[in-house]
Amino acid sequence: MTAFDFMDESWAGPVEGAGEVARGGLRLTDLSRRRRSGIKGPGAPAWLADQGLPTPAENNSCVMAEEKLLLARLSPQDIVLLAVGDGGGKNLDNLEACLQRDRPAGCYSSPRQDMLAWFRIIGEPASAMMARFCAVDLRPAHFRDGAIAQTSVALQNTIVIRDDQFGGVGFHLLTDFTGAAYLWRTIADHISADSDT
Repeated sequence: MTAFDFMDESWAGPVEGAGEVARGGLRLTDLSRRRRSGIKGPGAPAWLADQGLPTPAENNSCVMAEEKLLLARLSPQDIVLLAVGDGGGKNLDNLEACLQRDRPAGCYSSPRQDMLAWFRIIGEPASAMMARFCAVDLRPAHFRDGAIAQTSVALQNTIVIRDDQFGGVGFHLLTDFTGAAYLWRTIADHISADSDT
C-alpha cells in the first residue's frame, strides 16, 4: 500500500474504530480511509477511455484497471472509481489533475470521499448473509462477479458491487455517511453473533 491510497491519518472516517470483524468464513472490513472518486457527465466514459482506462459497456457493472482501480458504472453518466489496489490513489490524483487541466466538455469530477463510506465483505457465506439484509438476490448464480445493485441494505441506501478478486465471494458496500455506522453495526453484530450464516 502507498500513502496515496489512503486519506490522511487525521481523517477518521464514518465509523469510529470499525477496522475489521471476522468469523465463520466471513470478513467485514472498513475501507473508508481508502481513496475513491467519481466522474460524471455525458462525456465521462469517452474521457476515461482517452485516459487509457476501460469503462464498463453496461450500466450497473464494473471493470478493473491494472489491478489498481475499480471503475463502477452506475448510469450512462456516472462512474465511481475505487482505489482497490496498490497505487490506485496515485491514479486518482493523476486523473483529477488531468480533469482540472483539460476541462473536457460534458465531464466533471464527482467527489465521493466525503460522501460514501466503503465496506467490504468477503467469504463464501456472504451471499446467504446478505439475503438477511437485502431484497436483491445476490447469490452467485443470479448476481455475477462485476455486477452492481443500487438498493437498500439494512434499510440504508447502498451500492453493492460484486468483486471476487480478494478471495471467494466478495461485495463492496458504498453507503451514505449518515447511515454508515448503523449499517456497519448491523452486519458486524450479525457476523459476531452467528458463525453459521
